[in-house]
Amino acid sequence: MWGLGTCVERKFQVLRLCVWKHVMMMMEVPGPSHHVGTPAKRSTPDPHNFTSPDPSDGPSELQLHALRLIESLDELRQRNELCDVILSVDGQDIPAHRVVLAAVSQYFNAMFTHKVKESREYIVQLKDMEANAVEEIVKFAYKGHVQVTEENVQAILNAASLLQLNKVQDICCDFLKKELDPSNCLGIRNFAGTRGCFDLKNTADMYAQQHFEQVSQHEEFLQLPKEQLINLIERDHLSVKQEECVFLAVISWVRYDLANRADQLASVLEYVRLPLVSWEFLTKKVVAEELVSGREDTRKYLNEARQYHARHYHVDLRLSQVLNLRTCPRLSFGQAEYIYVIGGETVGRETIPSVERYSPHRDLWTTVSHLSSPRRGAGAAVIDKLLYVVGGSDGLWALNQVEVFNPQTEEFSPAADMLERRSSVAVLPYNSRLYACGGYDGSASLRSCERFDPNYNEWTKIAEMTSRRSMAGIAPLGVYIYIAGGYDGTSDLNTVEKYNTQLNEWSPVASMRSRRSMTGLASLDGKLYVVGGCDRSACLPDVEMYDQSVDVWTSVAAMCVPRSGVGVAVLGQTLYALGGYDGNDYHNSVEVYDHVTDKWEISSYMAIGRRRFGCCS
Repeated sequence: MWGLGTCVERKFQVLRLCVWKHVMMMMEVPGPSHHVGTPAKRSTPDPHNFTSPDPSDGPSELQLHALRLIESLDELRQRNELCDVILSVDGQDIPAHRVVLAAVSQYFNAMFTHKVKESREYIVQLKDMEANAVEEIVKFAYKGHVQVTEENVQAILNAASLLQLNKVQDICCDFLKKELDPSNCLGIRNFAGTRGCFDLKNTADMYAQQHFEQVSQHEEFLQLPKEQLINLIERDHLSVKQEECVFLAVISWVRYDLANRADQLASVLEYVRLPLVSWEFLTKKVVAEELVSGREDTRKYLNEARQYHARHYHVDLRLSQVLNLRTCPRLSFGQAEYIYVIGGETVGRETIPSVERYSPHRDLWTTVSHLSSPRRGAGAAVIDKLLYVVGGSDGLWALNQVEVFNPQTEEFSPAADMLERRSSVAVLPYNSRLYACGGYDGSASLRSCERFDPNYNEWTKIAEMTSRRSMAGIAPLGVYIYIAGGYDGTSDLNTVEKYNTQLNEWSPVASMRSRRSMTGLASLDGKLYVVGGCDRSACLPDVEMYDQSVDVWTSVAAMCVPRSGVGVAVLGQTLYALGGYDGNDYHNSVEVYDHVTDKWEISSYMAIGRRRFGCCS
C-alpha cells in the first residue's frame, strides 16, 4: 500500500511551489488561489525581465527553459521520483505529479486545489475509464502530444471528456472525423453525443445524411432505434437520388428485428415519400411487399401513392390532393455528378452547337457532343440520367424541337416536339417530368406552359402564368415551381410567381429588388437565389435570396463579374454561376458561391465563353 506521512509531505512543498509558478506561467491556467468556475487572470510577463524574441533566432531562453523543465518532470515521472499522486485505474497504478496534472486538466485542478477528499489522498481512484487511455493522457500532460489509434481513440476520448482535457478531446475528434465511413458514422455520432463532442456529432450526422444509401447497408443502420431512424429519413436534405432507396432501407430495418418492428412500420412509413417512387417500383416492388400491402395500417400509404400517380390523369384527384411531406421531393432529388452547358451564343453573336460537361470533383471540362444544329436560348434538364435540350433558337427561328442526350452512348436522339415554339424558355425537371414555361415564339413573349412525360413521350398544356415571360429564371422549392424575372416584350421584370404542381395554378409572390432578364434561378438549402441577368442595357453581378417562409427577397454577395445570359446549377451544397456576358466580353469563367460565408470565387473555366445557353446538373 502506497502512502505518505506528514513529514514526507513537507519535503514536496518547495518543489510544488516552484514548479507551480513555472507551469502556470507557461500553461496559463488557474492557480490554486482561484475558485472553481472563476476564470483565472492570465499572467503577463514583466517586460523588464523578458524581451520578445526574434523567431529567426531560434528558441528563446524562456522557451528552452520551459522545454528543459517539462523534460525533467517527465523523467521524474518515468523514474517514479517525487511523484505525489497515484491514479488507480481498473487495477493499474499510474504515478504522476499533482502540479502537472492540475496544470493541464480542469478536473484535476479542481480536485487538488480544493478541500475535497481526493486533495488529501495519495491514491486517487478513477472510474469509468480504461487504464491505457489514462496513461496516454498522463503522458500528454508531460509531453504535449498523445498517440491516438483506431484501437484506443474512443477510450482516450472518453477519458479526456471526463477529465476535461479539451485539447486531447479535439485531437481525438479530428482523428475520428478522418475515419468516418458508412459502416461507423452512426456509432461515432452517438458516441460523440454522449461525450459532449457536438462538432464531431454534427459532422458524423451530416456524413450519414450525405451517404445514406451506403450507410443503410451496414449493421449500425439496422440497429438504429426507431426515433433515430425517423430523424434521419424525414429530412429534406437526405441525399438520395431516388426515394426507392429510402423505402428499401426501411424494409431492411424492419426485417432485421421483425418480431419487434413489424408493428412500428406504419409510424416509420409516414416519413417515406412513397408517392415519389416510380410507378413501376410501386406496382412491382411495394405492392409485392407483404409488410406494406398486407397490413391495414400501412396499406393507406400504398393507396396514397397510387392516388398521387393517378392524379396526373384525373382532374378530380388532382384538385383534392393534399400537400404533405410525402409528396414533397427531397432537395437532393436530381442531384448529379456533372454540370452540362449546351449551345448558346459566343463572340460575334455566333450561335453554337457544342455541349460541354464539367466534373467539379475532378475540376475537368470535357466537350462530349454537339447538337444536331446550333441553338441559343434553349432550356435543359436531366431526368433519369438523360439530358433533355428543349426549344431555343437557331439564330433565325424559334424552335419547338427537343433532343435527348444519352451519356452512355454520348449521342443525341429526338424526343416529341413541344406544342409551341419557345426560344429563351425556362425549363426544369420536377418529379420525373419536364416543365417548359414561357419563352418567345418568334413574335411575342409567352404566358403558356407545358409539361413533358418521358414515359409517354408526350407534352400536355398546363396552366398559363400570370405574366408573359421570356429569358426568365426557374427553380423548384418544396412543392412549388418558381419563375423569376424575364422580359414581357416591353420591359425587364422583377415580378415572381409560383406554380402549384398539384392544383395546376400560378400565384404571385414578392417581387425581387431589381428587374432582371437573362437571369438564373436556383434553390439551395431551402432558399432561392436569383443570379445576374440584365436590367435594360446594364449587365448585373447582383444576387438576391428569397426566403419563402417570410416571402422576402434580400441582397447577398454579388458575383465577381457581371453576367447576363448566365447559367446556374447546384451540385450538393454548392451554387455555380457559369459564363454570361458583361457588356463587353463573353465569359468562360465559373464562380462558386458559399452560402455559409456569403462569398463568391472563380473556380474554373469553360472551353469557350458563351451566354444564353442551356445549363443543368
